[in-house]
Amino acid sequence: MKSAVMLAMILTVATGWTQQSSPADAPSSKEDIQRLFGALHIRERAELIRENSQNQARKMANEIVEKGLSEASQAERAPVQAMIDEMVDGVEKAYPVDAMLQDMIPIYQRHLTKDDCNELIAFYSSPVGQKILRELPAITSESMQVSNAHLQPMYEAAIDRLKENLKRMDEENRKKNVGAKDKNATKN
Repeated sequence: MKSAVMLAMILTVATGWTQQSSPADAPSSKEDIQRLFGALHIRERAELIRENSQNQARKMANEIVEKGLSEASQAERAPVQAMIDEMVDGVEKAYPVDAMLQDMIPIYQRHLTKDDCNELIAFYSSPVGQKILRELPAITSESMQVSNAHLQPMYEAAIDRLKENLKRMDEENRKKNVGAKDKNATKN
């Protein structure tokens, strides 16, 4: 009887020990994710993305200003340009890259275990991992150019159809309104 109890205790302790020493599905820590971010150069990439987003926002805002103030002089546009710069820079100050990275950590933790992080770090630290990190921006850019070459005409055609539909709907609404006004005029 004592040996059965002793065996049960040994099995219980051994089971607990093996479960604790099996990190295959251990959750990743904040430090694991930060190490992964380092291996992936996430900070540098986030800063580049932020810079590109700011440039794109400035460009879109300037295009809107150009359309709205097409007759304005450069001096008249200067205050508007200052507002655009303040708006774009304000977004960076309100949500800096550091805060964005901190917000990303729990997302990565939900999807990656400690082992996943370690294996990814090992891969991206290897020569082929470093190569993919170097080449991926060019691959992505070239892929987007190819896709955009096909998608741009499709989007333009879709926008033209939308404009036509909106124009038709506007004309139908005007006719309805004119008809309603005529009916009201004859009733009075």
